[in-house]
Amino acid sequence: MSRIYKIVKVFGVAVVASCIITGGGAYVMIPKIMDHIETTERRSIAQYRRLTTEYKEADEGLGTGLSNNITNIRGVSQALISLRGTIEENNTAFLLTIEEGRQQADDRISSLSEDYGRMANVIANTDERIAAVISTIQVLNFEIDGLQNRQDELTLIQAGVTSVNKEDVDSAIESIGSCPTTVINRRDHLPSLRRTIQDTSSELAGAHEFVVWFDITKKGDTVLKDIESKTEDEALLVAVQQYVDALVFEETNSTFANCEMMVKLNIN
Repeated sequence: MSRIYKIVKVFGVAVVASCIITGGGAYVMIPKIMDHIETTERRSIAQYRRLTTEYKEADEGLGTGLSNNITNIRGVSQALISLRGTIEENNTAFLLTIEEGRQQADDRISSLSEDYGRMANVIANTDERIAAVISTIQVLNFEIDGLQNRQDELTLIQAGVTSVNKEDVDSAIESIGSCPTTVINRRDHLPSLRRTIQDTSSELAGAHEFVVWFDITKKGDTVLKDIESKTEDEALLVAVQQYVDALVFEETNSTFANCEMMVKLNIN
C-alpha cells in the first residue's frame, strides 16, 4: 500500500512540476509570440499596400497603353482607308492607261498592217523586176559563155583528127576506117586548159603546137599514146595530155588506132 502511495506521490509531484515548467515557459514565450505576430501583421499590411500601389500603377499604365493603342489603331485604320482610296485611284488610272495603250497599239498594228500590205505589193513588184533582171542576166551569162567558148575555140585551134598509121607508134587496137572527129565533151575540158594558158608565164608568149597520138575505144574514150612539141614548158605538155586523155568521141561501136590531133595554143 505504501508502495502505491509513493508511486502516486511521485506522479503528482511530476504533474505539478510539469505544470510549473509549462506555465513558466508560456509566460516567457507568449510575449515573443505576440511580438512575432505583430511584426508579421505589419509586414503583411505593408506588402499589401505596396502591391495595391503597384496594381494601381499597372492598371493606370495599362489603361494609358490601351488608349494609345486604340489611338494608333484608329490612325492606322485611317491610313489604310486613305491608302485604299489611293490604290483605287491609281488602279483606275492604270486601267485607263492600259486601255489607251491598247488602243494606240491597235491603231499602230492597223497602220503597220497597211504598210506591210503596201510593202508586200512593192516587194512583189520588185521580185518581178528582179526575176526579169535575173532572166536577163542568165541570158547574158549564156551569151558570155558562148562568147567565152568561141574564144576558147579560137585560142585552142584543133587541126582535126585523122588516121595516119604511124609505124613508130605501137597500138593494141586495130583501126577500122578513119578516126572520128566529133568530140562530145570538148566544152567541159576547155576551161581547165584555158586556166593553164592564163597561168603561163609571159616569157612563153606566142603560138605553141602539140601533136598528140591516141587510140579510140568503142565507147569513144581516148587512150593516149604519144605527144610531141617544141615547147619546153612541162605544165603546158601535161595540160594538153590531160585535155586529150579526157576527151570522149561519139560512139561508133568500132575501135580506132593511132589517131592524130594537132593542138595549137596561143599564149598572149
